[in-house]
Amino acid sequence: MLLDSNIPESTIKQKETPAIIIPEKKETPAIIIPEKKETPGIIIPEKKETPGIIIPEKKETPAIIIPEKKETPAIIIPEKKETPAIIAMTMAKIISENLVNSDFIFNGYEEKNWETSSMSCPKNGLFYQNKETSGYILESLINGEKTFYHINNEGEYINCTEINLYNNQSNLNFVEKFKLNQSKAIVLSIREDNKTLAVIDEKEEVTKIINSLNVNILNEKVEDCEALYDLTFLKTKENIVFNVFCTSNRYYVYNNEPFYGAELFINVLEPILSNISFPGLPNE
Repeated sequence: MLLDSNIPESTIKQKETPAIIIPEKKETPAIIIPEKKETPGIIIPEKKETPGIIIPEKKETPAIIIPEKKETPAIIIPEKKETPAIIAMTMAKIISENLVNSDFIFNGYEEKNWETSSMSCPKNGLFYQNKETSGYILESLINGEKTFYHINNEGEYINCTEINLYNNQSNLNFVEKFKLNQSKAIVLSIREDNKTLAVIDEKEEVTKIINSLNVNILNEKVEDCEALYDLTFLKTKENIVFNVFCTSNRYYVYNNEPFYGAELFINVLEPILSNISFPGLPNE
């Protein structure tokens, strides 16, 4: 290559290349790996044999007997009923007939059915029809004393408390007083002319009549009256004569003194008179 002779020498003088400084290589420190220590062996404790668990024998539990629960019956509260009109009417009649007013206190009533017209409260010496009777038992206080009335549906009433007292005080028995059970025959006659109407001498009939008279009644005072019939009981040693039945008092009986005979002698007369051609007992 030809060099331009016109180029100064200084220009072509090669510039000195600066030295490249290579940094000193530092020695990499050695990596210290820690010494691996031997892992100690894991000691597994010796497995001890678990003692056998003794389970006690299961005893059978006795069955518990639970008593049967009985159902409690329902309490039925009766419906409050209105007092029947017949009771109110009968109470008014009782107050009026017995002259009680402020002393009469109504306590209550009970509906009843009876087998006879006595309404289960018969008075000694009286006879009643054997027919079913419906009505009420009326409880009241009269002058502070408890009193029971038996009333039927027609408004007829019986003072049962009074009748029970009467029966308890009864002290007259014609059969016992006059020893009528010794009778052999019975004669019914008209007093006015001593006309015999019937002679009963059959033993069964005589006994039946005597049994019907064998009732205790209260010996009440009665006024004398003119009796229509004689009823004679024939005994071995004597005769017992009763004057019976007055027009004004059908319950009249006389033997040395007047007696109240209730319906005892009427009950004897009626069947006898009904079997003969005779008008029978006159009306009161």
